[in-house]
Amino acid sequence: MATTAGRAWAQAEIHPGTLRGSVSFSGETLYGTSSSISASATDGSGLSGNRSFGGSTYSLIVPGGHPYRATLNAYLLPQSYVNVNRSSPTYSVPVGGEAVADFHYETARITLDVQVTGGTIYQLNLYANAAEGTESYNGYGYAYPNTTSGSLVLPMIRDSAVNVYGYVYVRRSDGSTIATSIPSRSIALGESGASVSFTWDVPAPPPPSPTNYGSIAGEMRVENADTFFNYSYVYASGASSQYQYLYSPISPFTFSNLSLGTSTSYNYYTYGYTYFRAPFNFLQHPAQYTLVSAGQTSTRNFSASLQTGKMRLNWTGDRPASWTAYGYFSGGGWNQYDYIDSDSTMSFAAPPGTYSNTQLVLYGYPTNGYFQYVENDYTRPAVTVTAGSPITIPDYELTTVSTDIIFDVVEGAGAPEVLITQPYINGSLVNASGRSASLYARYNGTTGRPSVRVTGRPGTYQIYAYGSVNGQSIVFGNFRITLEVPQQTSSGDDVVVSPIPSVTITFDQVTTGGVTSATVSPLGPQPPAGWDVYAPNGQKAFYDLQTTAVT
Repeated sequence: MATTAGRAWAQAEIHPGTLRGSVSFSGETLYGTSSSISASATDGSGLSGNRSFGGSTYSLIVPGGHPYRATLNAYLLPQSYVNVNRSSPTYSVPVGGEAVADFHYETARITLDVQVTGGTIYQLNLYANAAEGTESYNGYGYAYPNTTSGSLVLPMIRDSAVNVYGYVYVRRSDGSTIATSIPSRSIALGESGASVSFTWDVPAPPPPSPTNYGSIAGEMRVENADTFFNYSYVYASGASSQYQYLYSPISPFTFSNLSLGTSTSYNYYTYGYTYFRAPFNFLQHPAQYTLVSAGQTSTRNFSASLQTGKMRLNWTGDRPASWTAYGYFSGGGWNQYDYIDSDSTMSFAAPPGTYSNTQLVLYGYPTNGYFQYVENDYTRPAVTVTAGSPITIPDYELTTVSTDIIFDVVEGAGAPEVLITQPYINGSLVNASGRSASLYARYNGTTGRPSVRVTGRPGTYQIYAYGSVNGQSIVFGNFRITLEVPQQTSSGDDVVVSPIPSVTITFDQVTTGGVTSATVSPLGPQPPAGWDVYAPNGQKAFYDLQTTAVT
């Protein structure tokens, strides 16, 4: 038998059904296309769909064969909406069929009128909520009057007990702003609607207080970096902010006239970065709060006597296209990361102390897509940096396996192919000791049966798949895939490897050795019509077998 690397058998697919219905609110028309309908499965599958729509009807594609709870968000005016959350009934959407969820309500308008003295209203907010049986209704409206009087209109579902409350935001003559709440009240909202009035005598602004100022002065000292120092950057942030670029390894700096507001002192957040020339990247200095007092100059120094070292990435296995990688080195408030160089090393510069370098990030740009793998290996030993000695960092050992996850909407016989837009997956490593990892991959485009390629260390990953179909967002599902440990495949005749304990592959001839890997998924491509996948234990398994060996 001969085999080559192939497409993945991991597949995120839906057998679609449709939730449709009509929408009406007496005396009101849905505004534009801002309204939305969403459906969430109630069987614990995590499936859902949502879309925007306009007009009096909607049609929502969801994975068929599941019960759904429906939620409507209806914009009845440009600056107001009503949300209807329906906990029951649920709607069973059959595969290839449809279920109907209509939303028809009697509504009336709530009018808010506000009058203030001593300022100008720059924003009004009004909230209304009610509940009947298994439904809850929430309305929200807003307006920007910019006058001493203002009003807004909020259409709301009629109910004998609608709770109404709101907020008024005012700008006073000195430019200061102040807000107050409109007290909550219960109103019986009938056909003729209701009015809410509110007046407010805005408190006068306090007399102006003198602004106090102080300063920070110090030194940025970076030693043992003459051959690769580029520049430093220091920053102070508080009631005001200032920053400076410093172009010498040892440079004084001063932040003068830092505002303390009306206080006599203020804690300024101060931090600094030093940027290097290749092959190093940068170093973030420990941040701290510096107390600045009125009329005084506080001292804040940055100091780093650097040692240098390299970490080698020993990476075997499959790699994403157009990939790169970077690793972190941090401890005691010092932080940095560096990208891998052509010699497979990352370069770090740090002062004496104890550091960890447990995190590694891989990412790449396969055709029309993006991929990222992030892992934290907590078993890596801490690194001690000693003055006068090079930094010794253990090599980072990494073996990876790749697979494709294919997205598909399973159409009925003779139906046109359904296109999927920008599908993507999120995933995380499960049941791993001493390590955590996450996956992300997406396809940037619209096509039928798109795929995303993921690369990760061997292990089992929980995958969540998403995409858009016909302008609406759909959760394609969640499942687990297992990336098996690659097996060395030597050159020769009748070479036998077992990438999975239950699977044996015999290569008739291998001219150049490599590695053979496997991915196991509970999902796979549809079998031909009239056929199904047989699983003696009831648990289907699909295998993606790939090899770098030349056969």
